[in-house]
Amino acid sequence: MVNKPKFQKFKKESSVKTFKIAESDLQAAKILASAPACSPEIIVYHVQQSVEKSLKSVIVFLEKAVPLTHEIDLLVDQLPEELIVDFPSGINELTQYATLKRYTDGDELIEKKDILISIDSGQFFLDWARKIIF
Repeated sequence: MVNKPKFQKFKKESSVKTFKIAESDLQAAKILASAPACSPEIIVYHVQQSVEKSLKSVIVFLEKAVPLTHEIDLLVDQLPEELIVDFPSGINELTQYATLKRYTDGDELIEKKDILISIDSGQFFLDWARKIIF
């Protein structure tokens, strides 16, 4: 059974700050992806954080209450239908890196191509949110 998240309202203008943090998270993932000895789980964690914050920035911009969760699918559920586009497939799989997976360094094989795909997905969400907020 999944616990229902709490919701919180934020001022509309804080959507820009949240978006900027999402940009920083994705930039961190890109930098770490080129580092010679960085854990893939940490890289994908930063991508997850960027996607999460991109979604939350749009929800705040829409002046809706934000679910206090890392669950990407629950965040997408808060969007009006007209803003839901063809999001990258498997995006909700990133949710696991916000919690458990970043503590399991090396327990599963994350290939370089998977890291690059996740970074591309993070960029997709940043671009999508930027069009809505700015």
